[in-house]
Amino acid sequence: MSAFIPQPNSTPPSASVYELVDAAAIGSIDAVEALLAVRKEMGAEREHWGDCELGALTSAAIGGHGDVVKFLLNAEPAFFAQVFSKPRPGWGAEAFDAAAERGSVEMLQLMCEAGLTTDPRTGGFLLASAHGHVAAVEFLLVSKVSSVDQLKKTYGGAPNQFAYSSAHTKAGSRTKCPTALWVASDAGHSDVVKVLLKWGADVNSVSEGQTPLGRAIAGDHGDVAEMLIAAGGKADAPAAKKTAKLDIGKFSALNLKFAKPPP
Repeated sequence: MSAFIPQPNSTPPSASVYELVDAAAIGSIDAVEALLAVRKEMGAEREHWGDCELGALTSAAIGGHGDVVKFLLNAEPAFFAQVFSKPRPGWGAEAFDAAAERGSVEMLQLMCEAGLTTDPRTGGFLLASAHGHVAAVEFLLVSKVSSVDQLKKTYGGAPNQFAYSSAHTKAGSRTKCPTALWVASDAGHSDVVKVLLKWGADVNSVSEGQTPLGRAIAGDHGDVAEMLIAAGGKADAPAAKKTAKLDIGKFSALNLKFAKPPP
């Protein structure tokens, strides 16, 4: 099931703010054009139909409807550019991430051309890797939208969308997200792992106390494990370094005198 599912239509169609989202979800370009024109003619409040456009863009990306994505981006280029340049919680990144999750290079390219990648810390690169979309992973790396070891921002408060492994974070907690190599190894996507290693991915990146090789072994992904071992992968995460105890004797020999703080 996709990590980006639009809210269902719960009110009469004539009043629903999800009409545009519904039309985009099924790829009805004619309905999208007509609804967008009507909303503008009615002078609907900017934030209301703006929300609809963002939801429609995400829904079209989920459904793989490139013509709808292209139309929406061309219809309001300034609006979408503004949204993506100053991302807010729940705004903008979902559409890009949905296209990456689907592995649609065409839609990723459309969004890149529209300037909708100003925040590189989206989860799109991880989603493309976790779902085994080699072409999307390569596109994001070649186009320099993503870096091979980039991490999604620390997440918390909501269920983790990267539910590809049993080693995930409980809702409401905060932890460091895994790298693309970690998620691809966990899912057993050998083609993606090969690409990431070629691009110099950190073979021993640690998340949830486990390395990519540890996750590949746990998932019985032998081909992935072989590649990781050849690249220097370790099955166990390195032990935490212990902080050396302060040797008071070394300081006492210096006869240091400290003034007392004023009362």
